[in-house]
Amino acid sequence: MTDTFRNLDRIESGYTVFEKDQVLTPGQLNGVSSYLDDQERLSRVALLGVGIGCGLWPLLQGNRVRLSHGVGTTTDGDVLFMPGATFYDRLIVGLVVVVIVVVDQLLARRQE
Repeated sequence: MTDTFRNLDRIESGYTVFEKDQVLTPGQLNGVSSYLDDQERLSRVALLGVGIGCGLWPLLQGNRVRLSHGVGTTTDGDVLFMPGATFYDRLIVGLVVVVIVVVDQLLARRQE
């Protein structure tokens, strides 16, 4: 099984203020990068919302799921962009939000 990266488990709440002619350490630079990355992810999740923005229509074809092109946001603030139709025959951890929506829609279609 692949490792799961959860970026918003620990949110960076501060950053180093730099002084003129200061020699920067890797930790200081990485801290600023982490802070800005967390702020961007929080903006997506908290302000814009999570889920499918457009497209990503599921279609069950045999034992595979076909997703059409589209854009969505995961619960961890990752932007999911699919430029073309893609087929899946197993769960992909990075697509948890999309997979849940796909399964819900497929079950609803089968019950109709």
